[in-house]
Amino acid sequence: MTQTKLWTKDFITISFSTFFVFLTFYYLLVILPIYALQEFNATESEAGLFGLIIYYFLHGKSRVVTKEHIESSTNV
Repeated sequence: MTQTKLWTKDFITISFSTFFVFLTFYYLLVILPIYALQEFNATESEAGLFGLIIYYFLHGKSRVVTKEHIESSTNV
């Protein structure tokens, strides 16, 4: 049996690209409410809601766990 290496060029490339995609979305989540406070003169609650809504639509709805997801995963 031969052992395959984990730290290949492809693995490192995919790891770095995934990290930078995560970093981009994290910065977006942090900066959007600040932008809403400064540019739209929003309250802190409105700025947080604005950031959440924009992040939700940019990141995708697939990450939201609904009651149906939970029920279907427990009924195995």
